Amino acid sequence: MCFCEDYLLLTLNMKKVGQCVCVVCLGVECYSSGSYNLTVKTGGSVTIPCYYDGKYTHQKKYWYSEADKSSTYTNTTEENLSVIDHPDQNLFTVTMRNLQSTKHDGRYYCAVKIEGNVTVTYGLYLQVQSAPDVSVVNSSVSGHEGGDISVQCFYSSGYKNKTKQWCRYKDKRCYTVGKIINISQNSSVQISDDGRRSFTVLMTGLRLTDSGWYFCSAGEALNPVQLTVNEAEPGTNFSIIHKCFATTYEIKQTNFVIFNCCPQALSVTQCKNLICSL
Repeated sequence: MCFCEDYLLLTLNMKKVGQCVCVVCLGVECYSSGSYNLTVKTGGSVTIPCYYDGKYTHQKKYWYSEADKSSTYTNTTEENLSVIDHPDQNLFTVTMRNLQSTKHDGRYYCAVKIEGNVTVTYGLYLQVQSAPDVSVVNSSVSGHEGGDISVQCFYSSGYKNKTKQWCRYKDKRCYTVGKIINISQNSSVQISDDGRRSFTVLMTGLRLTDSGWYFCSAGEALNPVQLTVNEAEPGTNFSIIHKCFATTYEIKQTNFVIFNCCPQALSVTQCKNLICSL
């Protein structure tokens, strides 16, 4: 027996792990909290974010391996495994190093102990491969407030026709190849697939709140990326773009501004060059 609480929590007896999946739909699209495979290169390392509700800041948290039934609690650092709590961000991170298929392939869970019960906040299946199904050049990227960042995600030939997405761990919000999504008044996300085993994520008009953990995915395979947005450097000038309300036939705006809330027919470049007014 299991049920979904607020903030994506799946509560169950640890012996029943794997029998229940919590599906959460928020934002643009949604994904299941237990339906993805994390693919990592043999001998490589990976850092996995484990978000939890703020009310569990002081509870015991740990990383659970279904393969060997081991639990590693937060603030533990070993040669090839670190589990570190970040209570100010409501998450703990798990870093696994020197990964080998024979030793590390299997299902894992982020878990919180609450009054003797176990609450699983996230689950995944880890696959160590010589050529990962999904990979990124840099697992950590940074930018400045108001600026742009791009992330290139690679996928194997078997995933050419799979759905490509860029998702945020914290709120489970996903963005899909071929769509320009305006996530705020002056921010957008665009994903383009070159058809040659890579796709690029472009985030424009970065906000400080965009900082956090994301992942590239193709089908059910994923790879995590940490985004850090820093405050704009002193002396930097960038316009705050007011929200535009646009259709094919009309554009309404309170001031003359650069227009990036645009009909799907327009490219990002065209949007940025279009002036809109009352």
